[in-house]
This record gives sequence, C-alpha cells and structure tokens, in this order.
Amino acid sequence: MVDGVMRLGGVYNDIEEMMCSPSGQLSLCRPQQRKAVEQELEKSLILLDLCNAIQENIFELKTSIQEMQLVIKRGDDSALQAKIQSYIRLAKKAQKQFKKISKKPTTVDQESCRRRVTCEEDQLQEMELVIIDLESGIETLFRKLIQSRVSLLNTLSL
Repeated sequence: MVDGVMRLGGVYNDIEEMMCSPSGQLSLCRPQQRKAVEQELEKSLILLDLCNAIQENIFELKTSIQEMQLVIKRGDDSALQAKIQSYIRLAKKAQKQFKKISKKPTTVDQESCRRRVTCEEDQLQEMELVIIDLESGIETLFRKLIQSRVSLLNTLSL
C-alpha cells in the first residue's frame, strides 16, 4: 500500500514536470483540452478529500496503537481489551470508508494470551512503522496533488 502511494506521488511528479514545460502548457491551453483540465481539477478535489480522510484515519489508528502499547507495558488486561475494541472500531470505520477487510482478534486462554501480547506488541511496533511510512507517503501525495492543481489553475489562467 505504501509503495502504491509512493508510485502515485511519482506519477503526479511526472505530470507536474510535463505541465511546467512550455509545450505542455501550450497543449493544455487549447480549447479542446480545457474541458479535460477542468475535469482533472474536479477529480483532484476528490483525491485531496480522500487524502485528508486517510490522514485523519491514520492519526486515529496511530494514536490507538500507541495507547495499546502503553496498556501492554502496564499489563492491564481489561484496559487492553477495551483498547483492542476501540482499535477494532477504528479499523471498521476505515474499512467502511476505504472498503478494506479487517480481521477481528479471537479470544484464547490466559497462557497463550501472554504469548499473544508479546507477539502483538511486536506487531504493533511493525504496524506503527508501516503507518508512519504510509503517513509520509500520503503527505507527499497531498503536496503533489496541490502542486498539480495549482499548475493546472495557472495554466487555465494564461
């Protein structure tokens, strides 16, 4: 997913370079291209809204992961269950918004639960790193979308 976001940012980087070239600006200013440019501007608003929603969900998930890590360190099983339920709600919210599958953790006996907590702590740390990478990629994509939109608006105003 992070790789896909980074590649999409690269595509917008390439589009930006083409729009900044004199031949690119001339071709975009043609009357037959104006409608396509205006459609792209509309689509860019949708993408910006989507990026904003993703950033909000990432922040919420990141906060939830950090809270679970603190609860794991304290060893409070009941608080951990509450945080896990909170995390599941956030994951389901993201699932609805972005149509992704989330898995519900299963309940197991006390001994395997201790092993699972250690494993989950490692997974949470890995997930936090992935979320940080994704957050960075989304921020980069967001900036590229804004730059692309500004370039298109500047081209239309010529």
